[in-house]
Amino acid sequence: MKNWLDISSKESIALGIFSALIIAIGSILTIVLHALPGILFLYKEAVVSFVIAPILILALAKVPKRGVLTLLGGIMGGFWIFFGFFSIAIGGLIGGILADSLASLKSYKSPLLNSLGYALIRLGYVLGNYLPLMIWTEQFIQSVERNHPSSAVQFQWLLEILTPQSLGILLVFNLLFSLLGAYFGHYLLRRHFKRAGIV
Repeated sequence: MKNWLDISSKESIALGIFSALIIAIGSILTIVLHALPGILFLYKEAVVSFVIAPILILALAKVPKRGVLTLLGGIMGGFWIFFGFFSIAIGGLIGGILADSLASLKSYKSPLLNSLGYALIRLGYVLGNYLPLMIWTEQFIQSVERNHPSSAVQFQWLLEILTPQSLGILLVFNLLFSLLGAYFGHYLLRRHFKRAGIV
């Protein structure tokens, strides 16, 4: 078995660039889609999953090594620690570990396993984002009212539309959009990036 995350300095730089792109594009999209009305607000995550998928697929094609998906999943989730969302970091990291375990079965050469691995990262991210709100609702309400009183009304509205049913639908949408985005990423990889010699 190859060493975990045995990467060169050049590969580290490449992963840093891809991570920055994923975080930047994902954050901008999240902010833009934050204005979606009603329950559509929840499904912004599915749109983000689709858009950033090709970037992660390209990153994995450039550095197809054990530990890369764990690193990317941890970075994608870890970014939100700066905003106090520790559960997203945990979800992203767990999703990344599961993704690495799955994709490594075919040495990161299987488009299907790589796509499913990406989907696991995004599912971990979404669960880390919303599941704690449903489990520790009262604690979150008290925290928001104490630290962010101006956001209390919007937060209460989010809790009203966040039900087990809506979370289940959200996870299904994220799974589908993640797989579609990863498929599109593999298509771009074959038709453009490999021909151009980027990978």
